Amino acid sequence: MGAPLDDIGARLRGAAFAYLDEIKRRSGGFVTWRDLQAFTFDGRRIPLITQRGIRTISGLAGAISIFTTYSPDPERRPYDDELGVADFPRYKWRGDDPDHYDNVALRHSMGAGHDLIWFVGVARGVYEARYPVWLVAEEPTEQQFVVALDE
Repeated sequence: MGAPLDDIGARLRGAAFAYLDEIKRRSGGFVTWRDLQAFTFDGRRIPLITQRGIRTISGLAGAISIFTTYSPDPERRPYDDELGVADFPRYKWRGDDPDHYDNVALRHSMGAGHDLIWFVGVARGVYEARYPVWLVAEEPTEQQFVVALDE
């Protein structure tokens, strides 16, 4: 019998954090789309980011990462994530359906206290990786989650 899924998720997140630490050390602090596509875990390539803003892994209930798209004009971003809020920025739901799979995955991660990675686009294909971050509350009327940048 294999390891419990929560153990696998915790190991995967730990491996991803270590991978990102190494990439950031070599790059001076930022990661690229290509870097994020090259991550491997237990011998399997598992991209840390996809075209969707909320990254889930088949077989795991929660999300492992979220990302905010870069745009030279912040008014043209597809979602209005509130990045400038000092202690508790906001991350928007996917769409407006609270029961969308990605939103449910974020809610699961929040309830389980899982740490996540937040990739914030700073240029085309270049990201600031913020981790670990936690979802600490949900604001359904605003269709968003409250993000804590530290414990």
